[in-house]
Amino acid sequence: MQNEVKAKLVAFEQGGFRGDYSVGLAETYKLLVRNLPQKDATQEAGVYNIIGASAWRYRMASDIWEVKSLLGEALGLRCNACLCCDTSVDELQAMGKAQVNILLGNEGLAAAQYLEEKFGTPYVYAVPYGYSGTVSFLEQVGAAVGKASEPIVLMRIKMKEKGMSMLSMFAMMGGNKPRQAAVKGDYDLVQGVSTFLAQADITVTHKMCAHSLKAITEPAADVEAYAEEGEWLQEIRELRDKLLFADDVALTQADASNMKVLISAPFMNGVVATHLPFMGEKGADFLLEQIQGYYQK
Repeated sequence: MQNEVKAKLVAFEQGGFRGDYSVGLAETYKLLVRNLPQKDATQEAGVYNIIGASAWRYRMASDIWEVKSLLGEALGLRCNACLCCDTSVDELQAMGKAQVNILLGNEGLAAAQYLEEKFGTPYVYAVPYGYSGTVSFLEQVGAAVGKASEPIVLMRIKMKEKGMSMLSMFAMMGGNKPRQAAVKGDYDLVQGVSTFLAQADITVTHKMCAHSLKAITEPAADVEAYAEEGEWLQEIRELRDKLLFADDVALTQADASNMKVLISAPFMNGVVATHLPFMGEKGADFLLEQIQGYYQK
């Protein structure tokens, strides 16, 4: 039908029920980067693309806003295309001009590898959760573009990380009560948030991935995916006195003794905020406030 329409047609072969949404996302990203970027694009210093920013994720628009703000402030970089949240065909066609591609989700890995092969564009796969994760993210992006981050930005974030030592005071106030958490969501979110919780001396007893691990290269052994919905529902219903980061369905099913934080999809109501991220410095601020509230509970 290509000769009969003005639009460019891209055949997608992942219909039906052959896989979960993470497989569909990965295939979509690959198809887009194989079909839309123009070959004659000239690389521009200071330009990047974001890959793996799925609109399915809760508050992804806020996370993108935070990532763009950080990269602008710390490294003076500018975003071209954001695959696939708030972007255009023109921006996708110009993806070849980026100096670096930034992955915010494992589903975009194959697409980033293809762009590296086609345009020679390096990619950084470092999802910035927590303070140390954000510093590492900025350092890796800086290394890819040959620039050092603004010292004042790194210092500000590192000072906040040092401030986490105050959590020990809250721990003493709670006596010997064990501090435990459970996290349910996409793989990168589960890993990133769990790492930040561990830095706050909270043991993550359940790392629950909301999709299959088929597309994950060497997934962490303690992250679990579930073949049947009833399996994770049973585990959620058995949780007691934990800090629970999860989706609306899981939070509804969890016992009232848990401190509940909505952090992933599915969610019942539409997302209003575009400035309240989970990633980056501001995201770590939010997560730390939830941790402090849990310690005081």
